[in-house]
Amino acid sequence: MVERKGSVRHDEAPSAIGADEESADVRGVSVSSGIVEADAPDDATDTTKAPGESAAAERLVEVALDAWEQRGYAGISARAIAQGAEQPVSSIYYHFTDLEHLLIASQHRALELARGWCAHQLAAMPALLTPAADAMPPLMSALIQNWSVDNRRLAFAWRECQLVAARNDAYVPALHGWGELWSEFWEEICRRGGVPELAQLSRFMFDGEGFLHLIQGEPVLDAACLVELCRGWGDWLAGRPAIEGPWRRHARLAAEQAAQAEPALDGGVAERIAAAAADLVTRNGPAGLTHRAVAAEAGLTLGAISYHFRTSADLIQVAFEMVYRRAMVRPKEPAPAPIRSRKDYEDFRRRTIGREDSPETVLSRLAMHELLVAVARDSALKGFASQLRYLRGRTSRNYLAMLLGPEEAGSRLEAAMLSNISFGRGRGYFGLTPAERLVARARDLDQVDRLLLSTRQSHLDN
Repeated sequence: MVERKGSVRHDEAPSAIGADEESADVRGVSVSSGIVEADAPDDATDTTKAPGESAAAERLVEVALDAWEQRGYAGISARAIAQGAEQPVSSIYYHFTDLEHLLIASQHRALELARGWCAHQLAAMPALLTPAADAMPPLMSALIQNWSVDNRRLAFAWRECQLVAARNDAYVPALHGWGELWSEFWEEICRRGGVPELAQLSRFMFDGEGFLHLIQGEPVLDAACLVELCRGWGDWLAGRPAIEGPWRRHARLAAEQAAQAEPALDGGVAERIAAAAADLVTRNGPAGLTHRAVAAEAGLTLGAISYHFRTSADLIQVAFEMVYRRAMVRPKEPAPAPIRSRKDYEDFRRRTIGREDSPETVLSRLAMHELLVAVARDSALKGFASQLRYLRGRTSRNYLAMLLGPEEAGSRLEAAMLSNISFGRGRGYFGLTPAERLVARARDLDQVDRLLLSTRQSHLDN
């Protein structure tokens, strides 16, 4: 893991940590689990200071917490936080030693507030939520809407922690705190619903769809589509196939039409630029994705980059498409035959786990998550939101066809639901060692496959 050297200067953002094949999301750190305590760490805030000074430290933490949503890790600077808190920059070093400790303290604060949010939701729920297939869908929809829309700064703090911890070990304890918080929350909800075995998958569904609802699109349409998706989740819980509803069909067709208007990456200079943009994002995250940086990476003139991709939003979009292609689409790999036996299934499982854990896939998926956060933060990228939200699931449809058979390939809605779970799973593995990830992938894929097969007549022999 690449470590920081020295403290952050007062006019700098925390530097974007570059990642090689063994650093991004690939770590060998022993971290204790358990929910991170809400109080700031001993070395972050001196609680013996005078009351006025403690209030100053609290103000710095609040501004830092806002900065996760407004700027993101790569855009946060000590100077900007100090200005927002109406304090001198030196106060950060007086109260927190350096900017990094302040940001970690703000993660503790975010966890404290998120813990309160979870407790409030549980207190408002009945002791029993049965039958789960009827009770869980409206609850899932309401929780996603409330968390992602009404609590955006906490939601962004969580997402940023997931991404930063994949490149910076200092944030791994906070990441484990978030993981423990959501695990306990969904374990309790699913216990009340009589489906405790589905707590992990419910958590992943909340993670995946909740992440997409940070991306600002069309609020009314998106809310209607969320209801339909959560209704499909209820169908799966009841052992039924899930069918795409009219609102999601409308949104998907509109997104497909918008995507067709985009220039295709069919080789030549445009694809060379896209590859350079994807390389930059994979190494450093999206903060450094500028026309000038892409020109240097691709060995082209600045004018050539601007000619093909006029705006920063255009560069973000083409970088995402290339990153997605690298992580998810393998055009040279022949499509495997449908699974017809237990041996076919075991071979399929081994290939899936091995592919997901390859260094190239790990880095590409991390870059894809970072790009999604950038899109969620930047209102200028709103036009890209519908494509991200309603055209996902290309690889998931292939998975469904292989697992369930071509005659049971699954609906577009099921592909989107499986994509949600896959994205939630992927972010859940940030901060784990390679060995821990392998165990977690095998466990979670078992649950996914059992749930999917329960919605159809199993065609696997013994």
